[in-house]
Amino acid sequence: MTMDLNDIGARAKEASYVLAQAGTTLKNRALQTMYEAFCKNSGKIAAANAQDILAAKGNGMSDAMIDRLTFDVRRVEKTANAILDIIALPDPVGRVTGGSTHPNGMSIEKVTAPLGVIGVIFEARPNVTI
Repeated sequence: MTMDLNDIGARAKEASYVLAQAGTTLKNRALQTMYEAFCKNSGKIAAANAQDILAAKGNGMSDAMIDRLTFDVRRVEKTANAILDIIALPDPVGRVTGGSTHPNGMSIEKVTAPLGVIGVIFEARPNVTI
């Protein structure tokens, strides 16, 4: 499978504009869908990872790196459960975290807002992506 990272980034950026305006219910439904997909496909994910592990071993990757790369069924399920933990958290968007009123009467508040798209490239630890 060929991936064009520029295309993926552009599509993620476009999607971020919609997601930034999504309410808690919609975001939690999206997270629930991710959870269900992880659960439904845990065997497939683990099988694909097993192929990655074989290739890594064949390329002389260290045991420590192999452990970080391993995404077996148990780790997939732990990752899926982390999604449920995220759903249980209060929505941070729109929370007032501070503020002040200037002598002229102007009020300023610090309000949490969606960050946008962050691209991360890492060599191992697929379980930390969530």
